[in-house]
Amino acid sequence: MASISSMGIGSGLDVEGIISKLMAVEQVPLTKLDTKEASYQTKISALGSLKSAVSSLNGALASLVPSGSQTAITKYSSYKASVGNSSAASATAGTSAVAGSYSLEVLQLATTHRVSTIARAHELTSAQFGSEADAIDQGTLEITVNGTTTQITVDDGNDTLGELALSINNADAGVTAAIEDDEFGFKVLVLTSNTGGSAGEMSVSGIAGFTYDPETQTGDLTQTQAAEGGYTSANASIAEGTLEITVGDGTTRTITIDSSNNTLAGLRDAINDAGVGVTAALTTVSENDVRLVLTSNTTGSSGKITMSGLTGFGFDPTTGSGDLSQASADGGEAAQSSKIKLNGVTVTKESNTISDVVQGVTLSLTGVTTAATTLTVTQDKSSSLTAALSKVVDAYNELNTSVHDLQYYDKETKTGGILLGNSTLRTVSSSIKNIFQSAVSGTTGSDYKYLSNLGLEFQKDGSIVFDSGKLITATNDDFEAVASMVATFGSQAKTLTDGMLSDEGTITAATDGLQASIDALDDQRERLRERLEKIEARYVAQFSALDSLIAQMNSTSTYLTQQLANLPSVSKKSS
Repeated sequence: MASISSMGIGSGLDVEGIISKLMAVEQVPLTKLDTKEASYQTKISALGSLKSAVSSLNGALASLVPSGSQTAITKYSSYKASVGNSSAASATAGTSAVAGSYSLEVLQLATTHRVSTIARAHELTSAQFGSEADAIDQGTLEITVNGTTTQITVDDGNDTLGELALSINNADAGVTAAIEDDEFGFKVLVLTSNTGGSAGEMSVSGIAGFTYDPETQTGDLTQTQAAEGGYTSANASIAEGTLEITVGDGTTRTITIDSSNNTLAGLRDAINDAGVGVTAALTTVSENDVRLVLTSNTTGSSGKITMSGLTGFGFDPTTGSGDLSQASADGGEAAQSSKIKLNGVTVTKESNTISDVVQGVTLSLTGVTTAATTLTVTQDKSSSLTAALSKVVDAYNELNTSVHDLQYYDKETKTGGILLGNSTLRTVSSSIKNIFQSAVSGTTGSDYKYLSNLGLEFQKDGSIVFDSGKLITATNDDFEAVASMVATFGSQAKTLTDGMLSDEGTITAATDGLQASIDALDDQRERLRERLEKIEARYVAQFSALDSLIAQMNSTSTYLTQQLANLPSVSKKSS
């Protein structure tokens, strides 16, 4: 714009304001172009929403079309598998399954081999007594556990077998005392160390009938369970050397234990870091009983763990013997394969998941049976069709909602949707609705020609309600005809929507047309701006001349006024 900041000085007129208002009037066509462009952009966005809804429907329709290697029947045929005794096993069936019935027995579940270091508590048993009230010698009983000695005074107040047991338990001597019946019905005092392993070994002395020396293993008390193994903490020291671990019939791996890792926790970490097919963990059973537990990463008998070479950590799974234990009482578990009997034939596998015995069926074993149960595989004629058609119905209803929102009209407010009256929207909507309502080609002579025959019913608002029960009835009546009809419909409807979405399709064409209109507006806008610049320049020139003319006229007026004021006065003489 031309500068007009100094105009009006000579004339006193608001020339800048006058020109600004005149230009505002001149720019009205430019504002109208901006409004028109905004309208075009809004319609392009609306067509984008329409295209997105059609694209979603197109994707759902694609799921109805068999692949090149499929027939309609194979595409929509699915199978269900069930086991009569659900606590013994569950079953799933794939597309390659064959309908049938099988006798199934689960004889054995596959287990994962697990071995644990052991910490058996020291246990001593007294001689036989007739009853808990039997008298014992008085004196001072001394019990030593892990270097700590506790003294218990036995006098007139506690000199019976039962009272002695109570006194020991109250003394907090690290030992639990109990009165038990032996196999002959006699009463015996049983002392059990509260600390597992060798750290809990007991020494008892001071009263006749209740002595024991662990070094010589002699005394009045009988050792009924030796103090074996055991580690008091994760940092307990272990032997140094080379541990050899073999899983199943695999390669033997070696792990070196030296001064840098010769603790229970160090061995655990070394095993896990070595990747030998075994997972090592520490379990705290009690305050002074921490155990190393090794679990095979391979299920079944092929996952058996063999250990040797390191003192205190040997194990032979063949005999179940060694420094570690696989007994469940010690936290272990013996390795075994799963075993089933199918139609009388025994099958052994290394896992509880079996997928290569019954064609297309995967069995998941969960429990052992006491009698034969039935594995049943049946053809499921409706599930795949129901799922596929449900997706189509959902996508169609989303499109229907989008179309309604884009073309609605409110009589009261006299307002309408962005694409009200738009021919592209009408064409897309009517074409899709028509193919959904029309008879599917190639169904002449069939009882199933329309989607409504399969439970897809149009509502007053244009949406579809799907009655899957009607589909189930139809598939049970003539599965082949229904499958063929759905596949054909899917192919035809997808072809229709493919065309709408293509680069030459109706939606793209409409969008391109609006964009071309916007481009044309840009050209008009540029030409209009050039014209406005010329108009403004003309206004500036005209008002500059007017300003100058008025300034000259004001100057002349001032001059004449001054000259007239200087003329001599003329007065009349009185007669």
